[in-house]
Amino acid sequence: MKLFVSTLLLLSSLNVFAINVTCSQYEAQIIAEAEVIETLGEGCLAKVKNVDLFQIHQLCPLLLEDIFQEEVYLDYYQCEGVSAFNYLSGVLVQQGENGQITLE
Repeated sequence: MKLFVSTLLLLSSLNVFAINVTCSQYEAQIIAEAEVIETLGEGCLAKVKNVDLFQIHQLCPLLLEDIFQEEVYLDYYQCEGVSAFNYLSGVLVQQGENGQITLE
């Protein structure tokens, strides 16, 4: 009986890891030094300079090299914070593989 239960648990755990995840957005938590590089109508674009904390989403990760290559779109209030303190903090989200990176 113990062998049966152990085998059943092993097989069920393998099925969990075999799930094919299709990501509609990619995410990472970040605290980083940044600077505003372009002001837009109701927001701005910022460039990440140095990263203090970076943690990717386990299933749909936004990679660090993507963050350094792309600009991050910020809303008006986020722009004010980055302009004043040269830091951004929160969850970066990219819709699809080639979408704009935003801070939430």
